[in-house]
Amino acid sequence: MMCRYYRQLLTALMAMAFIPGAFAQAWPAKPIKLVVPYAAGGPTDVMSRAVGGHLTELLGQQILVDNRAGAAGGIGTAYVAKSAPDGYTLLFGATPTLAINPHLYSNIPYDALKDFAPISTIADYIFVLVANPALQAKSMADLLVLAKAKPGTISYGSSGYGSANHMESEILALMTGTRMVHVPYKGDAPALADVIGGQISFLMTSPPSALQNHRAGRVRALATTGRMRHADMPDLPTIAETVPGFEFQGWWGYLAPAGAPPEIINRLAAELRKIMALPVMKAQLVGLDPVTSTPDELAQRMRREFAHWADIVKKTGVHLD
Repeated sequence: MMCRYYRQLLTALMAMAFIPGAFAQAWPAKPIKLVVPYAAGGPTDVMSRAVGGHLTELLGQQILVDNRAGAAGGIGTAYVAKSAPDGYTLLFGATPTLAINPHLYSNIPYDALKDFAPISTIADYIFVLVANPALQAKSMADLLVLAKAKPGTISYGSSGYGSANHMESEILALMTGTRMVHVPYKGDAPALADVIGGQISFLMTSPPSALQNHRAGRVRALATTGRMRHADMPDLPTIAETVPGFEFQGWWGYLAPAGAPPEIINRLAAELRKIMALPVMKAQLVGLDPVTSTPDELAQRMRREFAHWADIVKKTGVHLD
């Protein structure tokens, strides 16, 4: 009798192994690691923790933020690419790691379009160019006059070689015929600290940290990188008002390793849509725009931006190998 019971149990377990999604239905059964490929304290870290808190409540499992900075986000991104596609390791993805870096490094250890399962965007973002208040520049035009008058004396920070604010500053120099000095950091937070301290002249950074420090008088906000003035910052001009054609808008989103079960991908996408619709999230996204997508929409956007940045990197001539 007992033997028959064990045989039936074994048969049932073996049958479940061939039912698509049978084990995925139990997900999540343990905490989920969210890899943020940038340093703690920066805008991506702050956003990932804000969203992660709500996701923890909805999933009933802790979202553990794992900051793996380095190589302009490449270290953390490669880690997720090589992780098991079981829904327990996710990537906080962004434009630099998935659209820019692949064109800057010839031996990048992941394939941006094949190694990940897109889940959803959570926000679109622009930069605010902030300068040290002691710099004799009260406008974007003033900054460019200084840069042209004293080539090589105006310095700008970035969150690392190949980061979006590095590339956008390179594009600004290219479009304006100026020569400025790049100073890379391991994230936005230390770069912003050095703008405040006067060690570097300016930085393109996220609106929340830019506006907070601008209002406190620690930096001077000069312009934004959007196509049009942002509704949350109507008094700030765009760089394009001084440099026609200049524009940058990036995205943040969630991805899993390629091969993750569709049930898990779709569940996460649905939960992220709920989170980004919360009024409290809008309050935390000053200067940013909550934008969600389906997995397929994010995949299409990634392909478009991959091609777009291939062209831009070629024009700037920047290569980091």
